[in-house]
Amino acid sequence: MSHKEMIQEKIGLALGLETAAQQTVETLHSRGLKPDHMKRISKMRNEAAKQEFEIQDLVQELSDSDGFDSSIIRECSGYSFEDTSLIMETYLGDNPDTQEALELPCLIEGVEVINYKVPKTTAKVLNNKRFQSRLKSILREKEVI
Repeated sequence: MSHKEMIQEKIGLALGLETAAQQTVETLHSRGLKPDHMKRISKMRNEAAKQEFEIQDLVQELSDSDGFDSSIIRECSGYSFEDTSLIMETYLGDNPDTQEALELPCLIEGVEVINYKVPKTTAKVLNNKRFQSRLKSILREKEVI
């Protein structure tokens, strides 16, 4: 697999995770997670929405400047979203306890970090400084570099 193919795949996976993170928070809210706990994870939801938008913008830019195939990225995003949604339903079950409800968004966040760190490491082969900078910025927001 080439660096470009791997980056497309990882960016797609991260994009799907950003969408799934938002869905997870909404699901927890609809299942009655206490408002004080929702405050803790609503920041994650807002961050995920912002990063989803940034990545979509970045995908368009990479398609235009570096010949990325946005359909591959969208396909990987769909797989990631579906898998994460299934994991969410399995992990939470019908009546999740508060600890499980608070752990799941953190677990998703951890997988997001992995899917951003890999392309950040190999992005140098693209010689696209803006791409490298945006990935670094996202990881900084997640407080992981």
